[in-house]
Amino acid sequence: MVMRLSQTGGKPPWEVFMALDGVLADIGAGADERLAYQAAHAATGTRASFG
Repeated sequence: MVMRLSQTGGKPPWEVFMALDGVLADIGAGADERLAYQAAHAATGTRASFG
């Protein structure tokens, strides 16, 4: 992924990696809170009917 972004964007791979690492770290930083919220507001009785 880093190489593809590097080639497409014309940036060195290390620079792309550092930027991507920062974005993914930001996303991961709030994961515990998001999971706790979802667990507290779980959907029940919403089974979809397939068939």
